[in-house]
Amino acid sequence: MLNHSRSSISRFLLAGIAATAIFASLPTLAADPTTAKPEVKAASSAAKLKLKDGRVIVGEIIAQTKDVIRFKSKVSGIDVTTDYMMTDVEEVIKGEVSTPAPAADKTEADKTAAKSDESKDKSPAAAAPATDPAGTTPAVSADTPGAHRVYFAELKGKFGRNVTQTVIRKLTAEAKKENADTIIFSLDGAWDPQSPFQGWSELLRYEEIAPAMTDEIERDFANPPRVVTWVHRAMGGASLIPLCTKEIYMTDTGVIGGMFGLDLMMQGNRTVVEKQRSLRLQHAAGWVIKGGYDRKILYAMGVVEYILSYRYVGDQVEFFERMPEGPNEVLLTDAGPDTMQDLVRGKGKAYLNINAKIGKDIKVSKGTANTKEDLFFLMGLDRNRVDVGNAKKICDQWDRRIANTEKELLKLWREDYNETRVQGTYEQRLAARGKQKRALREMLEKLGNKELKEVFDDNYRNELRLPGDSDLQSLIDRIDIEQQMDKK
Repeated sequence: MLNHSRSSISRFLLAGIAATAIFASLPTLAADPTTAKPEVKAASSAAKLKLKDGRVIVGEIIAQTKDVIRFKSKVSGIDVTTDYMMTDVEEVIKGEVSTPAPAADKTEADKTAAKSDESKDKSPAAAAPATDPAGTTPAVSADTPGAHRVYFAELKGKFGRNVTQTVIRKLTAEAKKENADTIIFSLDGAWDPQSPFQGWSELLRYEEIAPAMTDEIERDFANPPRVVTWVHRAMGGASLIPLCTKEIYMTDTGVIGGMFGLDLMMQGNRTVVEKQRSLRLQHAAGWVIKGGYDRKILYAMGVVEYILSYRYVGDQVEFFERMPEGPNEVLLTDAGPDTMQDLVRGKGKAYLNINAKIGKDIKVSKGTANTKEDLFFLMGLDRNRVDVGNAKKICDQWDRRIANTEKELLKLWREDYNETRVQGTYEQRLAARGKQKRALREMLEKLGNKELKEVFDDNYRNELRLPGDSDLQSLIDRIDIEQQMDKK
């Protein structure tokens, strides 16, 4: 399946496809006077949208932020509400569609009531709505009947170091304690583009992390919450994190990818190599399928000779492991060479890197949001929402713990062991060896901690030039032998 030959067949481009999302309700956003927020309009006014791809959509504006416009139009006589990114809109032409006749004049009683309502709206309480801990609007009290409790966690830093199963379990445990209805993981991972096999070498770490975001949440919550990932950057092993969740949103510069090089990291007997590649792909594919995505997406991310095209069948995406065969099919990967710059930016065609546009086109991403305000808007959480918990505190404490442990280990190894000289009198030599042994034993104790062991694995130790557990024990045994042989 993965052995497609390189081809020079011309690529066909599919233009003018916009993902549509039908919403049961049409929420609006209130402005927060305490922070700078994008203006939100909810005029429900007749208008035309002139898109940059040449299409003109006739209908009405339901709501609008700086980055997103929610627009209702008719498709085959059926009302459809769609979110469009403002970057895809060339012009908004208002007032060119007939609107319903104005309502009859109000009675005096109606006018009096309207003035009373207007007076209430201008009260200080109405002018300054409450804000939630995240600084977004509108916020409601945690004890407001029907309030939707949102737990927002930012996963930043290196995959397998700052982002581990322990951190995620601590976060989800707090979310459970807070009775969260929705958990949002904002993912912005550090990545080294100079390590081409990084993603596949981190596969085992991913398989330890994925259950904490999926199976364990389903098991531990009486009423499992809605789990969402908001991708700023998910590269290498971290690229698989959003793909194990059923709901993904991306920023306009977000990328999911960096899993390239599976076909390059293994050489030798072809049958053996193919079996090993297939094994790794199957392991990762299981989680991708659980998230509701096609395994072909993963293959295109990891194997250079894999060719993948797609087309729309109704509102669904159909994938083909070949070059496009018609104008309604779009090429995703073509087995051609990419530069490292292309790979990092998600612009190459040899390996699939999913940027915001591709994500929406192939139905991986539910929408594009650059701010929390826009994210909540797209998720329908801009009303009756309250933020709960303190995820930032948990993540900061973990980061400090890792940084402090690294500093302590390096001191024990470099200073207390390596820089301690066994010389002088017998008593001085005895004291020096005792100091070395204490340093090595303390290192073993720290590295034996279950949570820290997740981080300080063989790869991280090699990076820090720290010995493994067996090497540390061997050094301790050698010191004991030297001491027994030493004489006053």
